[in-house]
Formats: sequence, C-alpha cells, structure tokens
Amino acid sequence: MIKKPWVIGCCLALWAISFLLLAVLTPIILSNLLEEKIKESVKLTNSNGKKLWGELPGDKECIMYQKFNMFNLLNPDGVLLGEPPELEEKSGYLYQEYDNFLNIDHEKYENNDVVRYNLLRYEKVTHNTEWPETITPEDQITSLSIGTFSIWDQLKHQSRQQLSLTTLYTLIRQLETSLPLSIYSSALNSLINTYEIADSNIYQPANISESLAQALWSDVNYGMKNVNGLQIWIQALSENTINGNFVLTSPITGNLYILWQYFGLTYNQMFMLFTGYFNTAYVNVTYMAYNHYGCKPNKYSQELCDPVYLSALQWTQSYITRFPLLINESYQSISSFNTTFQGYPEMYYFYTATPTRAKYHNVNFTIESYESLFYYNRTTGFPAYSESTLLDVGKMTQFFDLAYEGRFLELVEILRLPSLNHTRVLWDYINSLVDLTVLKGRYDPNVYNIDNRGISSEAAIGNIGSQCLYKLITDMAEIIPIVITSGYDLFQLHTDKIYCVSVVAEILSDDETYICGNYALEWSISSNGISLWILAYWNGVNSTDWNNFQQISMLNYTNMLKLFNTSNILTQTFASYDLYLKKHYGCSNPGLRCDPMYLAKMQWGRGLVTMNLPSAFSKGYIGNSTSITNFEFLSMGLNGTPEYYSFSKGLLTPILTESEIDFLLSFNGLFSSSQFQLFFIYQYEGNHNLQQESFKLPKNNYMIEYLRHLIDKYYFGGLIKTKSVSTILWNDTEPLLQSLKSLNPLLGGNPALDPSLTSIGRNMSKNSVASLPKYMKNMMDSGETHVKNVRKYRLFAGKDYINFPVLGYFGQLPNNTGPNLTYYNMNPWGANISIEGTDAWGFKPYISKSDDINIFFDIGSLVFEGKYDKQVTVKNFDCYRYRINNDILKNSTAIEKNKALYAFGPSGLINETMVFGAPVFGSKPYFLDADTILLKLVNFSDFASVHIHDYDTFFDVEKYSGTVFYSIEQFQYNFELKPDNLYPKLGLYNMKRYGRRTYMPFFYMQRYQKLSQHIVDKYFGIIHTILTVSLIAQIVGFTLSGILLVLLIIYIWVRRRKVRIALESEKGYSLLIK
Repeated sequence: MIKKPWVIGCCLALWAISFLLLAVLTPIILSNLLEEKIKESVKLTNSNGKKLWGELPGDKECIMYQKFNMFNLLNPDGVLLGEPPELEEKSGYLYQEYDNFLNIDHEKYENNDVVRYNLLRYEKVTHNTEWPETITPEDQITSLSIGTFSIWDQLKHQSRQQLSLTTLYTLIRQLETSLPLSIYSSALNSLINTYEIADSNIYQPANISESLAQALWSDVNYGMKNVNGLQIWIQALSENTINGNFVLTSPITGNLYILWQYFGLTYNQMFMLFTGYFNTAYVNVTYMAYNHYGCKPNKYSQELCDPVYLSALQWTQSYITRFPLLINESYQSISSFNTTFQGYPEMYYFYTATPTRAKYHNVNFTIESYESLFYYNRTTGFPAYSESTLLDVGKMTQFFDLAYEGRFLELVEILRLPSLNHTRVLWDYINSLVDLTVLKGRYDPNVYNIDNRGISSEAAIGNIGSQCLYKLITDMAEIIPIVITSGYDLFQLHTDKIYCVSVVAEILSDDETYICGNYALEWSISSNGISLWILAYWNGVNSTDWNNFQQISMLNYTNMLKLFNTSNILTQTFASYDLYLKKHYGCSNPGLRCDPMYLAKMQWGRGLVTMNLPSAFSKGYIGNSTSITNFEFLSMGLNGTPEYYSFSKGLLTPILTESEIDFLLSFNGLFSSSQFQLFFIYQYEGNHNLQQESFKLPKNNYMIEYLRHLIDKYYFGGLIKTKSVSTILWNDTEPLLQSLKSLNPLLGGNPALDPSLTSIGRNMSKNSVASLPKYMKNMMDSGETHVKNVRKYRLFAGKDYINFPVLGYFGQLPNNTGPNLTYYNMNPWGANISIEGTDAWGFKPYISKSDDINIFFDIGSLVFEGKYDKQVTVKNFDCYRYRINNDILKNSTAIEKNKALYAFGPSGLINETMVFGAPVFGSKPYFLDADTILLKLVNFSDFASVHIHDYDTFFDVEKYSGTVFYSIEQFQYNFELKPDNLYPKLGLYNMKRYGRRTYMPFFYMQRYQKLSQHIVDKYFGIIHTILTVSLIAQIVGFTLSGILLVLLIIYIWVRRRKVRIALESEKGYSLLIK
C-alpha cells in the first residue's frame, strides 16, 4: 500500500480542530440550551403546571414555614404604672404555610402576558412541623391585647364624620323621645304645683296614708314635686294606657314596676292613682300641647302630638323652648338646661345666635327639611336608606367629602335643600356640633391633640365610661337585693325553725310538699332554691319568676295564688325579713323592701352591703368584706375592685358621703356621658379644683384613678391580658368587637367588622377569598413576554399601588334590603406607593451580583429592596445571597421619602398602624439595624444568649434560574406605648429618662421555605447535567485536541527527520547523527 504522509497529518490536524471546536462550541450550545430551558421552566404558564409555580408547598415540592416567637410580659402591672417592659421570649411555635393560587386567568396587561389569581394562604400544624417538648399551643402569653389596643386607638382618633353622625343621631333621638316627655311633665308640674293639690286630688282618693303621700310628693328620686320624678309617673301611665284607658297589667313591668316596688303600693292604690285626677290632668296637658304647637292627628286619629313633629319644631325654630306650655320662663335652646348638649344643638339657635345669619341671609329650615335630613327607622333606631338623609354612614361620608371639596351645589340637589346657602349653613352647623357639643369647645389640635394623642379621647372616655359605670350599678342593683335576701332568709328560717315541708303543708296540703324535695327549689345553702321562692313572691302574678317557679314546681295556678298571693306564714315571714333588711341597711324609701339602687350605690361608695352583713350570715361562716368580688355568690363574674370603696380602701382618702354618692351616681354626675367627659377634660387641663367642685368630691380623692381602673378592667377587660398562644394566633375574637359588629351603626357600630382579624395568624378561608370581587384579583407577570419580568407583581388586590382589601360598611342599601357591605382597597400609607418586585419565591433568570432585587412583602404591605451580600452553596448549587436594604427602616429625617410611610419615630421601625388598626410598629427582631436606643427601652430576660445578627432577612437565589432555594423573612411587631388620658403612665420611665416612647415587642415571625431535594433534582437537575456535560466536553475536547496536536507535531518532526536522513544518505553522508 502506498502511504501518503500528508494524509495522516491532515487527519491529525482535522481531528485536533474538531475536538477543539467541541471544547469551545459545546458549552456555548449547551449554555444556550440551558438558558432556553430555564426561561421556559420559570414562566408562569399552564404547561409548567400550577404545582410548580402557583401552589406552595405542593406535593413534596416546597415546604414553607411560619414560626411565631412570642414575648411574654413579666411585669404587666408595672407597665401600666410606667415601668419599662420586662420580657421573656417563648419560641418555637411552628406552622406549615400553604399558599394556593385560585381562580387563575391568563391575560394581557399593558402588552405583557400576566397571570391573575386569588391567593389563599393558611397555616396549620403538620408532620413537618416539629415543636420542642417544652411548649404547647396552650402556653399562656401576657401582653397587650391587640383587639383592645385597636378599639381604644380608634375611639380616641374618631373622624369628624363619625363624631358628627353619632352626635346628630343622639341629638335627634333625644329630641324625639325626651322632648315630648319634658313638655308634658313641665306643664303638668305647673298644674300640680303644691302638695295640697296633689294630696286632695290624687292621694286621698287613692286611700294613701299621710306619710306615704308625703313620700309620693317629695321623694328626691320619684316624687311628683320635681319634674324628673314626674316624668317617671307619666311614663308609667303611658306604658299602661290602652285605647285611652289605664290598664293594670299582670305582670307589672317598666316604670310602673319601679314605682310599685319603691313605694310599696298596693294594686288598688296604683289603679286609683292612675285613673283619677292625674290621668285627667295628663290628658288635658297633651291636648293643650296639641293645640298650642299646631299638631295634627296621629295615625290612630288621636289628638296627640307626633314626637317627630315636636322635635322638628324645636330643631327648626326652637319653638318648644321659646314658647313653652303653661310656663312663663322661656329659653332659646335645650342647652340652657341640658348639660349633654352644649353649644348650639338646634339649627335655629345656631343660625340666630352666631354670626351665621349675617353671612347667609334668609335661611330657614322647614319641618320637611328636618324629616328629609334625619330619616331613619324610628321603630328600631337603626339607619334606613334615603337619598337625602344624613343619618347614614355612607351619606354622612358623602356629605363631608363633597363639602371638603367645596361642591355645595351638588349637596343642594342631594339633600333636597332650597339653596346653596342652606348647605353652607348646614355644613357650619354640623362642624359646630363637633367642636362645641362633642368636644366641649376643646377642639384646638395644638392643645388637645398634642403629639396625636387623640382629640376625641375625652369624648370616647365619657361615652364608654358612663355606660360602664351605669351598667355596673344597675347590675349590682339587680343582684345584691336577691342574693343578700336569699342568704339572710335561708339562715333566719333555719334559726326560726321554719321549714319548707311544714309551710307548704299548712298553706296547701301534704300532697304538695313534694316541691320541697325538688333540688331547684330546696331551702339549702347548696342551691339557689330559696331565691326562686323570694322572686316569685316579690314580682307577683304572671311575672317571669312566677311562671318559672310554677313550671319547676308543677303547681297549678290556684295553688300558686295561695302560696304567694295571700297572707300566710310564708308571705308574712318573707315580709318581716324584708323589713328587717331594710332597717338594717337604713333604706329610706317607703316600700316594704330596700330600694335596689340605694343598696348598689351605697355598696359602690361605702361598701354598705358587704361591710355590714346581717349577723345571721355568721352561721354560714360568712364575714364582712370590702367588695362583692370577695363573695362568689355576689361577684357577678367580676374580680378585683369594681366599687370605688373597695378600690380606695386603705388609701388616705375620706369615705364618700351619701349625698356625694347620690350626685356622682346620677345623670347630673357620672351617669351622664357629657359630665364624665368633662371630668377627664378637667384632668387633662390640670383643673383639679374645678373638677373637685363640679363633682362635689372631697379633697384627696382617688376618683380619677378609679375611673381609669373601671374602664380598663370592666369595659375593656384589661389593656394587658393573658391568652393562650393558640388564641393569640388563630382565635383572638375580642368580645368588644363582637358587640361593635351588632351595635347600631348610628352609634358607632360596624356590621362589616371581622372580629377574627385581631388574630395575628390571620388564616384565610375559601369563603373569604370567594367573597372578593373579581377585580381584586392579584396580577403577576408570567414572564412569557419578557422573562426578566417573571413573577413581578403588576397589581395587588386589583390596584397598582400597595393596598389590601377590606370589607367596609357604606350605609344602607336602597329599598332597605340590608347594610351595604362592600370591599374596598385600603391604602395604609400616606401616598400611593407603587407595587414593585416579586413574591420572593423567584426572580429573573441569570441574575448577577450587580442586580438588585425587589420583594413585595404583602403581610406587612411593604416593598423591600435586596442587595447582593455573598455567594453561598445551597443543595450543591451556587446561589447569590441578598439581604434587605435598610433604607426602608430609616425615619423620615434620614430619608425624606419615608414620610409616606409615617416614619417619624426612631430609625429601625416601620409604622404598621394602618395595617393593624392599632399603634403597632414593625422592625427586625431584637431591633437589629435600628436606633440603639430601642434596645435600652425594654429588658429581655435572656438577652445575653441572643445572637442578634442571626435575625436578618435574606434570600439565596440560584443564579441561573433565579429561583429562591432558601429564604428567611424575619419581622418583629412592637406595640407603641403612648400615654394618654386613660393610660397616662405608659412608657413614663423611658420618656423621662431617654425622652423616647417605648416600643414593646409583641412577637416576631420567621417565615422561611425549604426546597426538597426531589424538586431540586426534578426541576433544576438539568442545570447540573448541562454544566457537567459542558465541562466534560471541554475537558475531553481540549485534552484530545491537545493530544492530537502533540501527535501531529511529533509526526511532522519524525517525517522531517526521515526526509533529512534520506537526503543525507543519497549524498553519502554518515547516517550517524551527532
């Protein structure tokens, strides 16, 4: 065979070049293939499958966790007194997070392919969540109650719209209910103006004794001599008048029951009192009022003034007070004698007594205007739909919105008013109501809203405080008499050797003695049986207690009458015991039993009942004590010191006198929300002498401290509470929120409230997601148009700025079909901050170290910027670690644009007040990277063991796919302890020492994800495969190419050597090469 050396050389060269090209081109080809594969795999498309991109954790793919670490408050009482919080961390409450994409749509948005979806997020304990053995969901955590904190913060920061609505409604309701009664009682008082008239015309015909007649006339509570007492008699008459005739119904209820019990009247006396002269005089007065005020027949064709008409007459013309019936003294306004409505409550008074008339001429509001503006359901007291009413949340909001924008012409049409001036006068009038009636003239924000303390603080305190105090007293009035009487009667019956069996046998027969063996009716200290006998006796025929006893005992009606409605050993004994207790407690009311309100008031102010128990109680080893709460049978479920006497006992303060107590616990005193409010206004103003004089208090009293204690403990149930971890996270339904949900919206109720929102875990449900309107879907870039935009938010809850959906109450629906409950987009910040970034589970492919990333943290309604930190290895993949840029944590002094985030506190805090509806601030755990002062304001029990730099947020991003292989988001929530008139000492120590408010940690959350090896291998193994193949190709290509090139060189050298040898041989040279 003929060999051609150049062929072999060419082959070696060609193979070397081929392998070199393999080494050079293979990585390029594979890299392009990898890039295409990755870009296709990270896009949010149907072909990729929702399991990969739209549902986490999915099945064996990605497990997400939320770990809650709670701070337990060790000195709750101290914090209320101004001490720095002492905290211990309780950590490890781990839950698995599920993020499900629902209702997915693929659409175009601004020429980009996007995915629209609803996010369903919830957490639960699974087999993946291991807890330390030392903790359980029932661990008790003491901290501020976020529900209470939220309610109080909202109450003291009520908007002018809210204040206007509540005040206007209260005024109108008061005019329509109390004004007619005031008219009739004042006129009747002028007719029955002496005891002689009353005695000869009313008392003597009813066979009333002289002593009882004197009491009926002059009693300070219910005597006919005073207008207020006379109103009770008129109400009792009205409540029991049917078709123009007084009817003594059975059972006796309402105001008639009060008079019956208080004065000890017989049935015959009551009938005679209300069917004679008093009845006739009342009918005459109502008829005179009907003619005097130009009333029209009511729907029953009766010549009786419609209360709405009378109210309208007063509001539009002050006609009732300017032209009173049968009285010479006239007034321009009800504010002259009603302390609740200061300022200018009536439109007429406001218009004529202020410069308003000079500004706007010839403005007169009519009866029709009143009825149109103040339309509501007068049967229930709740709002009703009307285009022109102001007594509706939605309509009042609309009124304020248009007025603020100066669009008064539109209001003319909406409110059906005659002119533009009418709307301007109405606007000024309503603002006057807020400033003078609600805020009592204390509306200057530079004085009464310093440091945003809450300009409506005192108004809110007056409202809730007066309600709380009144409820406490009336509850005590209901419980104390029956409990004390039951206890005394039980012991005394035993002492007097009066036994149930013998009593029943004597009154009825032996056949009925079986009732004594009924456990529910036993005369035994181990049951409440004796109280059922007493109540049936007290409240009489057909009362609820009478029927209850009859049902339990199964006695027939005749036997019930014999047992309780005749003079016998049982009723005589009960009557004598009642008289003994009345004398024992010094009750002055004329009736057979002690006035319940007297017992309650004197227990509150002097500890009368529990400090002076009858000696019979000693037989049960029951001694005196300062408070009802020291007796289980009297406590009403309360604890602590609900009475002023028990609260102040042991302090150097004088005991209140009866007259002081009577004034304080009256509607001229602290039962009035307006007076209660003034009490706290004087306190804020430092006007202690006026406070003491106005409320007839002795020196060195502790009333302000008591009232704060009363509201905190017995209205709010405590600002600081102890709850289980499970409750705090998932079931924190504050009772007050439940009551606000059902409260009349015109009094501050909100039917849209979700009481579960105070649970910090905030699990979503499919129902809550399904109720969202379609436009509120989230929108995320699918990456199909530009893969660099994959997973970027375009819209959140349907908007391109940071917000979250909230169910709101917008008044009543047309045709009164119910409340208008509609979702709206709540912007928690001071400007529309654009949605940026991804959901933190992925970023653009082929991310570089120089790239910054943005993350939308929807839980906190924030956009975080991440900056490259270092390269790390996660599951054998190279990842870039990004940490949060701290600029967002800096206050507005350091970064001006953070004003939109209300960042006016120390750096390191994010104001989440609008997100939580309470003064809650976010930070990194243990105030990492924050102003160092924050750590000085709280004391952690084991801070030495805390490695503070472990609490940063970071994301480990695989550099080819942009997928987050591991991340941990760490965020702490802190209560701002800000003093106010109800809690004046919160953060006091730190404020004095450091000049800073205290931010008390509540909990911090660690939210992290772990990709399983399965999903890494399944979806990202191709990266390793291609990179490995590329590397092998390079190694093989370059190696073989190198070997072949070496062989080629050797071959060429060998060939040349042979050629030279051959040439020398031909010339005869030696073959030896030297």
